[in-house]
Amino acid sequence: MEDKNISATFTYSHFYKFLYRYGNIPGTIVLSAFLITVATSLNYSLWYLFPFIITALMIYFVNKQYLTMYKILAYKISADNEKLTGTNFLSPKKKVTIYYSDIEKIEGGIFDGKVNGLTKVWDSKSRMCIGFFNKIKNSKDLVRIILLNVSEPVYNKAMSRARIDLKEIKPSQKNKEAK
Repeated sequence: MEDKNISATFTYSHFYKFLYRYGNIPGTIVLSAFLITVATSLNYSLWYLFPFIITALMIYFVNKQYLTMYKILAYKISADNEKLTGTNFLSPKKKVTIYYSDIEKIEGGIFDGKVNGLTKVWDSKSRMCIGFFNKIKNSKDLVRIILLNVSEPVYNKAMSRARIDLKEIKPSQKNKEAK
């Protein structure tokens, strides 16, 4: 597979695109309504302080995750023999290109033992990142393309943490010699 020209595009279904874009809104609204209810009950008893703090922390973490996804989650990823190109972020004008030779690390998702976690590909030169969930169509093919084209040290580090069977994927010979 190393010698073939690879060109593939990966996207999410409409359901997951909608969920990742707007999923925090109903959660934040419901949690905020509960937070207001608990806050008004603080006048009657300090026992309500604990649910108030827990709810406030939940709102914080839901929206922190959303902001992380806002910055790095590409809804369309194109991969070829040289680079990954992420487009269709929450900001529609944003476009991120990461060359395989510049990939510093691959982390998260399957590389941290999370079946549904956010996988991040980091570029060492431009300090950019592209993220994707395994719900992207043909996610295993995307992971395979990335692993086939990264340098051997990045490959070895990623595979040492991988929790799925990707052991048959080996980086290409040209990338072994490059690093």
